[in-house]
Amino acid sequence: MSSTNSSVASLSTSASTGISSANSSIASLSTSTSTGISTAQSGVNSLSTGLSSTNSSVTSLSTSASTGISSANSSIASLSTSTSTGISTAQSGVNSLSTGLSSTNSAVASLSTSTSTGINSLSTGLSSTTSSIASLSTSTSTGLSTAGSNISSLSTGLSSLSTAVNGGGTKYFHTNSTQPDSQALGTNAIAVGPAATASGASSIAMGDNANASTGGAVAIGRTAVATGGQSVSIGVANTASGDGAVAIGDPNVATGTGAVALGANNSANGQGAVALGNANVATGTGSLALGNTSTAAAGGAIALGANAIASNANDVALGSGSVTATASPVGSALIAGQTYSFAGGLPTSVVSVGAPGAERQIVNVAAGRISATSTDAVNGSQMNAVTRALASLSTSTASALSTTQSGLSSLSTGLSSTNSSVSSLSTGLSTTSSNVSSLSTGLSTSQSGIASLSTGLSTTNDSLASLSTAITSGGIHANSVGGVSVGPGANASGANSTAVGGAASASGANATALGQASNASGDNSTALGQASSASGSGSTAVGQGASAPGDGASAFGQGAIASGTNATALGAHSTASAPNSVAIGANSVASEPNTVSFGSPDHERRLTNVAPGIGGTDAANMNQLRGVQSSVDQAARRAYSGVAAATALTMIPEVDPGKTIAVGIGAGSYQGYSASAIGVSVRFSDNLKAKLGVGMSGQGSTYGGGVSYQW
Repeated sequence: MSSTNSSVASLSTSASTGISSANSSIASLSTSTSTGISTAQSGVNSLSTGLSSTNSSVTSLSTSASTGISSANSSIASLSTSTSTGISTAQSGVNSLSTGLSSTNSAVASLSTSTSTGINSLSTGLSSTTSSIASLSTSTSTGLSTAGSNISSLSTGLSSLSTAVNGGGTKYFHTNSTQPDSQALGTNAIAVGPAATASGASSIAMGDNANASTGGAVAIGRTAVATGGQSVSIGVANTASGDGAVAIGDPNVATGTGAVALGANNSANGQGAVALGNANVATGTGSLALGNTSTAAAGGAIALGANAIASNANDVALGSGSVTATASPVGSALIAGQTYSFAGGLPTSVVSVGAPGAERQIVNVAAGRISATSTDAVNGSQMNAVTRALASLSTSTASALSTTQSGLSSLSTGLSSTNSSVSSLSTGLSTTSSNVSSLSTGLSTSQSGIASLSTGLSTTNDSLASLSTAITSGGIHANSVGGVSVGPGANASGANSTAVGGAASASGANATALGQASNASGDNSTALGQASSASGSGSTAVGQGASAPGDGASAFGQGAIASGTNATALGAHSTASAPNSVAIGANSVASEPNTVSFGSPDHERRLTNVAPGIGGTDAANMNQLRGVQSSVDQAARRAYSGVAAATALTMIPEVDPGKTIAVGIGAGSYQGYSASAIGVSVRFSDNLKAKLGVGMSGQGSTYGGGVSYQW
């Protein structure tokens, strides 16, 4: 049979019809020979022995002999007789036996019973072989007959061909992937990597399954996606889906125009939203989340620090674990029975520097302006001044009450005496006024010095003119060394500068511009985000449209502006225009030097979770203010009660002429506080009398006494 393999194709073609007809014959064969077994020839025993040894190869026999069986229509009787001794030795030559069987024409009726078992298994094998051969003949009927002898060598060649494809490449650039090819579908697009797709005009897609689908988009890294116009996605599985959005790290999502997400697992979802660090979430227009797992959950919200949460629009959470709450209007309060209105009583949002049970002190707070319209924070020294004033008031009140005369007329006299003190106070102010006049004179004198300063500057101007001439003739040039630019129209012209993104520009030395149309023109400046600008030396601008023109200034958030020297603006559209000023929160304005602003006029914020101040420049919280208010209320109650008690004492009638002793009671009221008094007056003689009394109120007792001598 092994030698027959080369002709299997022609065998399967010719035998495909014969085997199917033989199957039906074999079924009837087993039935028709059931009665003829008794007359079987004497040579059946040797035939059954020979067939038993042939049984193990019946399967291959049934396949190779299919052509012979189809033409076997003669009687098997003579076959069994003539081959009874030959079958045992014919096993090795089955091929020639199958040829001999084709000429056999004896009857099948005399086939022995001993072969029925073998025929059954043979029938089964032929049946399954028939279906296989039929499908084989159908699928390979064309071409297989001539290709069969060469298939083995072809299979070997294909195996080595597959190996060659996987290891292919050019020098310094190799691939090892069976993924689909990259596609650069957009005009002037670049696609590098398995299944990388750059479908936008001038887009760049580099990495396994990287996708840059819009004009000028840049996607670098495995499954990096840049679908926003001129967006930038760098790293594994980053997504930049807003126009000008930037997502860098593993994996970050920047959704919204100018959104920025840098680090790991950050999400910036909203126009101009910024999320920097790890697992931070900035949701809403102009929101800002920096740190680790911080959350800015609404438009204009700012969360700075690990686990900081700014829950409401324009809220600010400063510091690790800080949490904001809903702003609570406090437009007025009842103090000592009188209602007082407050400026900034309708806050729009909240600034938090801690959380309930985890408050922080705010230190190094400058003294705030104190007026009926001021919304400045006050520090500990200002609170201390109020406390001292209250203590002085309490002492003065006590002294005045102790010297209260027995009659209202004498009280009036005391007030007259006080008036004279006020006059001297006025005189003192007049003296101060004269000092101001002399100050004015001093300034006038200084003006002459200013004039000489002006003259000196004029002299310097001449030098500057010559300096300008020298520079012009000297031909000073600045060459870009070590600059790196990535993206359509990107330009890194400053020394050691970096520009990434469409039309990004880094012209300052050591400057970095990242994002579409970003501009870092100041030395050592950083501009991050679409259309961000850092023009001051050492300045930083982060967020869409953020601007830091001041030297050392920092602007964080969409449209934030830090124009003052060393100024800081945190939050969407916040503005810090004065030197060393800080504006915290969306739309906050810091326009005075060395100030911190948490809002703007008519848009103030509450400062929450503030620990009690200790140092002279620490911020005070409401508990401390309430403590002062409580002291004021207590002093007012005592003062009002004292006036009522003094009035009650004066209402006690004195001893009449000709009488020796008089005992009386009195009552008085002042500002809603009442008091009663009891007193005794004694006339020792016509010229000498004395009076003692005690006034009582809910706040305490007032004692008084007096002696008069008349002549």
